[in-house]
Amino acid sequence: MCEIKMNNIENEIFHDKNIFCLYKEARKYVVSVSNIIVSIFFGVSFFILSAIGLFLVHGLFDFSKIPSVIRTEVSLGISYTSSILGFLVSGFALFFALISKKEIKKLVYTAYPIKKNNEKKISCMRMTLYSFMYVFVHYALFLLLCLLVSLFFPEGGPLQYITTYIFNSHQYIMKITCLIFLSTISGWFIYIVMLLKSFIWNLYQSILLSIALGFEEDSV
Repeated sequence: MCEIKMNNIENEIFHDKNIFCLYKEARKYVVSVSNIIVSIFFGVSFFILSAIGLFLVHGLFDFSKIPSVIRTEVSLGISYTSSILGFLVSGFALFFALISKKEIKKLVYTAYPIKKNNEKKISCMRMTLYSFMYVFVHYALFLLLCLLVSLFFPEGGPLQYITTYIFNSHQYIMKITCLIFLSTISGWFIYIVMLLKSFIWNLYQSILLSIALGFEEDSV
């Protein structure tokens, strides 16, 4: 089993100074091309189908229903992300509360199997932290976006009358803008769902590696 050589455990734990540095480093290891492709494909397909129904086939898609569709998706996003964020934070804290110091040491000094040859080796502990932080940031940003839309664009709110006035003046631009926004938020929604799958898989591999190391030490 490959191990990571380091001066002390403090360098591994306190390597990143803040959440932005941690997220920036996490992108090098955690980003999955398949997740991005699936989310982009869903968002683009949604935009094309909506544009066809809105511009080419008259009467198939009513533009007046787009605000209600956006509010429905935003409401779903708030309920989903808030519940998953609670699950992530509590579950991640519980995981490190129950794991023993010996197992934590194994995670710190065990190299995570990285498929990218050009990336330096990192520990299972760091990979687990990277996976959690990357998922946490995306869920928090998506929740923030949904909250902003819900707060500033409620049904019957003052901004609704402003957007209605702009729509009457520039219908074509407003239609394209609403479709792009709806497609973007839909694709991002799919992406954060895929991120949850990737996070669980990375955590699962880290736990398996620590268990395997434990059996190796017992057999010696």
